[in-house]
Amino acid sequence: MRWIALLLAALVLAAVQPAWAYPETQPGEKGWPEIPGRIGMKGFEGTWKPRCDDGAYIENGAMTVHGDGRISYQLRKPYLPIRYRVIETTPHYVVTLVQTAEPAIRFWVFRPLDHWHTRTAISEMTDIGINECPIYGDAERKRAIWNFGDAELAEFWRTNKFCHPSLTPKIEGGSYWGGDWGQACWFDQRER
Repeated sequence: MRWIALLLAALVLAAVQPAWAYPETQPGEKGWPEIPGRIGMKGFEGTWKPRCDDGAYIENGAMTVHGDGRISYQLRKPYLPIRYRVIETTPHYVVTLVQTAEPAIRFWVFRPLDHWHTRTAISEMTDIGINECPIYGDAERKRAIWNFGDAELAEFWRTNKFCHPSLTPKIEGGSYWGGDWGQACWFDQRER
């Protein structure tokens, strides 16, 4: 009888979650499609037109993601990322470290948005989102992080309390990423 009372108490406590409980939407659920063909960063290569409220992206025009780690724009401003390094590839997103000409670095996550279709034998995305998280420290520290080896960079990502989704604080109605993450921009109408 005592175990039934304990079980009922546990169920009541579980049912009465605090108002701040985070309703997590995970990759793979609605709004989190897979990268078509699971081809990683290759799926994001090409030229994309910005469709966001951030004037920096709009005023610089289309963004081109190159396979050799470069990012270019129709117009070039020093505050936008000009190169990237892939840190982690999942079926739903690719985590990168991006660097600007200033030099500043931050994490960028490339992910498909939920509008895509098949143009060729391989499914290709028509809309992508970029989420970003700042990396703190002085210019010397940021240069050192950019020059980390692959294993050291992966460990830096896994242990970053401001950016790694398993370590960031979440808020109700917030994104999967939480913490210091924001949406840099979304892009569509891939150009060929």
